[in-house]
This record gives sequence, structure tokens and C-alpha cells, in this order.
Amino acid sequence: MGNGTVVNIPSMFDELAQLDKNGVDYKGRLKLSSRAQLVSSIQIEADNAQEARRAKESASAVLGTTNRGIGPTYASKALRMGLRIGDLEDWNTFLPKYN
Repeated sequence: MGNGTVVNIPSMFDELAQLDKNGVDYKGRLKLSSRAQLVSSIQIEADNAQEARRAKESASAVLGTTNRGIGPTYASKALRMGLRIGDLEDWNTFLPKYN
């Protein structure tokens, strides 16, 4: 997964479990760029809140997102304030960024 992607860790593990269940061998083939963006619960909540706000305005204002936080994660990336996979390498650095 390259630096242009966003990764939701729990969803990724769910998908990997499905591959395991179906006998798909991905070991040694799955690589995550240290620059791929992490989807956090904050972005998911923001996505849901934005869609709810649009729905109150009018039905035509709703974007119809998947409510998985993808849009807000890309927005954080563009603002250079998002979390990256590489941030997980050092927990002492990751926690202040996350908080």
C-alpha cells in the first residue's frame, strides 16, 4: 500500500482474516508504505458528522460517503497533519501526534 493510500488498521486485519479464511497466501506480498495515512476514529467521526450535517441541510447536499473516514483522512494528509504508518514505529512519537 503506497504513500497515496489511507489505511484503517482494524479493517485491514478484517480483510486479512477473510483472505486467511479463503486460503489466500499474502505472506511476503503485503507491504505498507511508512508514508501511507492512518484512518483514525476521529476521521470516522468527522465523516459521520459532516454527512449528518449535510442531511439536515437538504437531501441533495449529502455526498453519500461510506462513513469510513476516508475523505477526512485525505484532508488531514493534504493539511500535513495526519498520522502515517511510519508514526507507529516509535510509540513515544506517535502518542503526542495522535492526542
